[in-house]
Amino acid sequence: MKVLLSVDRQVRRNLLALFAAGLLFWASLASLLPTLPLYIEDIGATKQQIGVIMGSFAIGLLIFRPFLGQIADKRGRKNRVDNRYYISSDSSHGLQFCAINTIVNGNTGFPRY
Repeated sequence: MKVLLSVDRQVRRNLLALFAAGLLFWASLASLLPTLPLYIEDIGATKQQIGVIMGSFAIGLLIFRPFLGQIADKRGRKNRVDNRYYISSDSSHGLQFCAINTIVNGNTGFPRY
């Protein structure tokens, strides 16, 4: 906390804004986790499919985090933050597309029984 107080006022404001944005982004994603299995089950997925979907995030982290950590060490943090921004925005656009496709066409990707 002492480091934050030792930097310039404008830099401190920017860091706090970045922290708040990151906190709100991850909190919004985490708020979906309790309801996601219920929604997936409602659209017709089996228990096994629900488990695969819920576990895929952790499996992806286990596979890609060491590789992405090495890239971050070689290229620097600013590049990593920029890449996360683009990946997150692309993911958000993909989720919006899937939601609109579900609403308009009723196409969920899961078989209905």
